[in-house]
Amino acid sequence: MRQGELHLQLEILAKEFRENPSDETGDRILAAMAKIIRDNEKILIDGIPSPVNPTITVPSGYYAKDGKFYFHIFSSRQSFGASSASNPMLTHMEGLMKLMEDNPQVGGFSLNQKAGSGTILLTREDIMEALHHE
Repeated sequence: MRQGELHLQLEILAKEFRENPSDETGDRILAAMAKIIRDNEKILIDGIPSPVNPTITVPSGYYAKDGKFYFHIFSSRQSFGASSASNPMLTHMEGLMKLMEDNPQVGGFSLNQKAGSGTILLTREDIMEALHHE
């Protein structure tokens, strides 16, 4: 599958999950993410200046109820536009995974955060399990 096809598949699955959440669709989202991670594909994020060093750009996100930080990632420019994000930036998955692995306070990814509608959380544990199943 080409990069664009993987992202399109993720976009379709995320839309399907929002309309009718199910374990099966959730598993398919995780499998698609595992493929994107394994292939070190680029992913769209909301890049913001680091609060520690403003010359460095870091992914935006939010703290979930579990107290952990989730990076906002987007499967398309359209999903980015529907979010509250404002600084589109492409980054390779390898960098995001390293940030997550190096920081235990990072809980995973917030997929296609949508203004007024929330997000789809992909937890660190679910991502790691999906990576080990393929």
